Amino acid sequence: MNIATRVILRADAVVTRVATAAACAALSGALVLAFIQVVMRYVVNRPTAWTDSLLQLLIVWMVYLGLAVTFRTGALVSVDLLLQATRGVVRRVLESLVLVLCLVLLGHMVWYGSAMVGRGVSNINPVLGFAMSWAYLAIPVGGALAARAVVARFLDPQAREGAAAAPAASE
Repeated sequence: MNIATRVILRADAVVTRVATAAACAALSGALVLAFIQVVMRYVVNRPTAWTDSLLQLLIVWMVYLGLAVTFRTGALVSVDLLLQATRGVVRRVLESLVLVLCLVLLGHMVWYGSAMVGRGVSNINPVLGFAMSWAYLAIPVGGALAARAVVARFLDPQAREGAAAAPAASE
């Protein structure tokens, strides 16, 4: 493995840890807010309006940050029949095709998500009073982080060894 690949994979490890921690923090915050919402609505009998809006925001960020982690770990549901049936150069060509297709999809996410961020600047959340572009920002950020994760997984020899060992483990 060359130096550039090692640097990319080290930086990827840091970014993946940060994305994982942020997604977990968003999940924890959503859990706390949901608990507060239930207690206020059904125990205190005084529902809060702000918890629902903030809960939605946290869940959106959790999903898009988690997408990057899921791509990096290879935990997405996939149809890998062709990958299991191939080895060597054919397998690497197939992996390259999957890489390109994922990057095209994620590129669309970043492009159109960025357009949504621009349109959301004038759309103000009536309950919390902030621009909806903060919620929409999760789409291009998550897409860019996921694209980075797809490339890092493609470059990572341990991920390839794990993918090659997976069919043997399932038999």
